[in-house]
Amino acid sequence: MVTLATSTMSYVETYTRTPVVVANSETIEQQIDRIAIAHNIPTTSLYNLAMSESSLGKARVGDEGKSCGIVHFHSDYYPLENSKCNDDEYILNRASEMIAGGEGWKFTPGNCYAFATAMLGRLPKMAEIIPNSTYPRIGGLAIMQYKDKHIGVIQEVTEEGFWIKEANYEPYKITKRQIKWNDPHILGYWSKLE
Repeated sequence: MVTLATSTMSYVETYTRTPVVVANSETIEQQIDRIAIAHNIPTTSLYNLAMSESSLGKARVGDEGKSCGIVHFHSDYYPLENSKCNDDEYILNRASEMIAGGEGWKFTPGNCYAFATAMLGRLPKMAEIIPNSTYPRIGGLAIMQYKDKHIGVIQEVTEEGFWIKEANYEPYKITKRQIKWNDPHILGYWSKLE
């Protein structure tokens, strides 16, 4: 394990990760850090994206073969990037450009709505997802208000609260976490009406 302290602009975070060595003796983590710093984005954003999309290159193909790379680029929407999916340097630079340019929401781990749609299928538009249930239902959505509206797919309900699976609570990361019943960020719950 290697503990890294990174800083990009005013962003500082310490985290621990197991290094993965790439052919030129630079680890994937070092490559991610170098490229993120060159694009002036938080290193954890690019790391989280690559980890969420491909487990740092261990799962390079997704969407039933339509997307590939250390960060997945779908062939229908990003044919150039998809054609270069085995070139980690290119893919990580392209992903960093998109994050730096405000387009990180186009990646599923960077968009709670896209992630919920990937898990549940068709949903109303984000603006139309409003509380329609007084209790969280497994397979429904928890609606929270942080800086922006945020949703997570409800996985389990317990005495202490409920568990959700979500994207982008931590930038570009897919997480599962427990929400306590008294969390002041809860706006309500949404589920498909039958």
